[in-house]
Amino acid sequence: QYPIEAATYEEALVAAQGYEGGFPAWIQGGWQVRSGSYETREAAQAAADAAGGTVGETSMYGMSVVSRGTSRILFQFDGGKDIPFIVKPGLDDSVKTVTWFKSVRYYGAFQYYRVGGGNLTVSNVLPLNDYAECVISQEMSPSWPLEALKAQAVCARTYYEQNLRKGNHSANGFDICNSTHCQAYPGMDKTNTRTAQATAETTGLRIWYDGKPAEIYYFSSDGGATEDIRNVCGGNTDYPYLRGVIDPYEA
Repeated sequence: QYPIEAATYEEALVAAQGYEGGFPAWIQGGWQVRSGSYETREAAQAAADAAGGTVGETSMYGMSVVSRGTSRILFQFDGGKDIPFIVKPGLDDSVKTVTWFKSVRYYGAFQYYRVGGGNLTVSNVLPLNDYAECVISQEMSPSWPLEALKAQAVCARTYYEQNLRKGNHSANGFDICNSTHCQAYPGMDKTNTRTAQATAETTGLRIWYDGKPAEIYYFSSDGGATEDIRNVCGGNTDYPYLRGVIDPYEA
């Protein structure tokens, strides 16, 4: 790293252009200019002595952004264990952000976090309404009646609130997973104007019982009837709103 004073990314980027292979770095709350990447401290020290700089280090939570398909570092980030790296395309917050990831579109931003200093955990960060819209596009066909889509939107929000309160994935660095372990979340490729309308018309609505989000379960089929929750979860689990009923719509 080199002795510079930079208050912004732009200032660090300009300063980095004065060094061969230079790049800006945000390390534990401050901007630096760095260059090179070395396998040993001895090699790094020799390069630093020759360039008039010092050896820069990152913690186990540090990460480097490289040019695709190369090892050329564009940016380095180390926020320690508490600050993840977040990428949000676009500079105008009046426009809804859309991110491409592995050929799928997603609302919002992406967060990169080395939980416990290990491998990168990648998660989508987005408004709850946008999340609910994507969930209902997976759980129901967007061509279904609008009121059904709206009911599913309310369930999706409520289920998210349950998981947030329980902290089922807090140790993993995110709130809720994208599989049927939590709720199927496919990004926004199946969304359309009807799913957007369903979430917009139910904004803020959740299902509550006894002062907290209700236990909301839903499924693709029930064999013609549902079951009392105590016969499914056992023990003293019992909610008056989760009692078995006959389902006349499924033969």
